[in-house]
Amino acid sequence: MKKLVIKTTLITLASLIGTIIIAFSAVAIFAPGFTAGIFDGVGNYSATVFFYQKQYSKTGDINDLSILVNKIDLENDSERAEKYLDLMLKHDDFDFYCDSQSQSEDFSLVEYYCGNYAYALALNGKFDEAISVAENFVSENSYTKNNPYTVLIYGVENLSNAQIQTILGKLNLLSQTEKEKANSDIEYLNQLLG
Repeated sequence: MKKLVIKTTLITLASLIGTIIIAFSAVAIFAPGFTAGIFDGVGNYSATVFFYQKQYSKTGDINDLSILVNKIDLENDSERAEKYLDLMLKHDDFDFYCDSQSQSEDFSLVEYYCGNYAYALALNGKFDEAISVAENFVSENSYTKNNPYTVLIYGVENLSNAQIQTILGKLNLLSQTEKEKANSDIEYLNQLLG
């Protein structure tokens, strides 16, 4: 009799665990965004980002992509950040998305995403590409307070003299009006050169 009770209890427990695994698997497959939110709530970075990637892959929606981009740790996961920021900037709905979101008075979403993309490129050893992103941003949007150049100037640690010279060269090619906006950054770079 005792063996029958133990056997029945073990079968019931195994069935319950199997049901839970099947239910979690179904949720993970059919609702990866929901699953990502659960892992985000408990602070599991890798699972959070993994399931947000799955959610974006499933929908292709820029809102899902923006959630993913904002969850990625730019400093410690710069290669993934570069990949998804590139997708963000090239997304067909990027301009509409930026225009439709409430934005900070300090900087626009375009500045934010372009600056983070340039920073990720620089972290990944692609400084020339980062400069190209900054150059394109300024040619399209003007020299703003938080443009990608300023992110590179103040964000990248230990800029080499060659990198400083590259940025200075680009800033010196700006129109007189734009150069006036960049004056404090130019002075700072000159101070770094000594």
